[in-house]
Amino acid sequence: WWYDWLAYQTFPIGSIYVPAFESLTANYSAYYFAHANALYTYVTEISSVSPEESSTLESSILNYEFTTSGNDTVSETQVALYYSNYTQVGANQTSLTSTFNDLVNETYIIACSVVGVNGAVDYLEVSFTVEIIITYTTIVTVTYPEVTAYNSTVPWQVDTSLSNDTDIMRQINVYDYLTGVAIGENQTSATGTFTIPTTGLYTFAVTATGSHGSSDYETVFFAVYVAESTGEILSIKGVPISNIIKIKG
Repeated sequence: WWYDWLAYQTFPIGSIYVPAFESLTANYSAYYFAHANALYTYVTEISSVSPEESSTLESSILNYEFTTSGNDTVSETQVALYYSNYTQVGANQTSLTSTFNDLVNETYIIACSVVGVNGAVDYLEVSFTVEIIITYTTIVTVTYPEVTAYNSTVPWQVDTSLSNDTDIMRQINVYDYLTGVAIGENQTSATGTFTIPTTGLYTFAVTATGSHGSSDYETVFFAVYVAESTGEILSIKGVPISNIIKIKG
């Protein structure tokens, strides 16, 4: 009977009076919670899988990955990328694994912070360098002249669109095939015509050079005949026309 009596008595908890049974339970829970948290510390710790500290990345794309350990569960993640002077690059990421694009040759700092559900926090910075190695190439393709016979007007057309070098400069000329003497001045435009008044065999030559030092050189052999009569010309300087059009550059 005394237990039933005690259970229905009221006792204060702060400024509120509650039945004794609830009072005892509430005080025990508060006591246990306070002492359990005093004895049990929540922690979380960040580790970087990629990039590694002081590493070098040979790409404009950073695929980063962080991991966490500890007895707290991560509830919030913030990952930011900075230049070495802490100017931020792009927007924050909220995942331990993601990607930053469009990096350039520079030193970067990637920073990761996490917060656990029980309040544990950690912060980690990793410094790395981007060194993008680009192999520049210049590729020149000759569309005209073709390996054939022309009258005195010889067109040229060259293309460098397959190149990844920049500010490509062209040097174009035609040379007498037998003597190697240049016909006229060097040309630099992608298209044009040469006027060659003399029957003979000729070499069209183009050199293309990019601003990063890459270059390409192509030649095409062709013939020019200037008719002096109505008769058919079967050879030029002793070389049959049928053979001239088969010459490869």
